[in-house]
Amino acid sequence: MIDAADRLALVTSAACLIHCLALPLLFAALPILSHVLYLPESFHLWMVAVAVPTSAYALLKGRRRHLNSTIVFGVVGLSLLVIGTTIAGETRYEVPITVVGAVILSIAHVLNWRRRHGKA
Repeated sequence: MIDAADRLALVTSAACLIHCLALPLLFAALPILSHVLYLPESFHLWMVAVAVPTSAYALLKGRRRHLNSTIVFGVVGLSLLVIGTTIAGETRYEVPITVVGAVILSIAHVLNWRRRHGKA
C-alpha cells in the first residue's frame, strides 16, 4: 500500500500535469472559460510550495531502501518545477519545463514507492 506522503506527492504531480496540459487546451478551445476560471500566477508558486516539502519528505523517507537514483530523479524533477515556476514563469518555456519536471518527479515517486515496498 502506498503511504500518505507518496500519495500526496503523486497527487500534487498529477495536478500539476493536468493544470499544465489540460487547462491551456481548455482555454484555447473555450475562450469564455478563461473569463470564468481565473488562476492567478501565484497559484503556481503555491503548487510548488506544496510539492517541494511533500516530495522531499516522501523521497527522503525511503532513502535507506533504494538507490540514490530515486533521489536524483526527485531533485531533478523538483528543480525543473521550481525553475519553470520562477525563472521561466510566463515565458514560452514555462509549460515544457514544468511538465518535464512533473513527469520526472512522478517517476521518482513511483520508483520510491516500488523500492520501499519491495516491488522493484
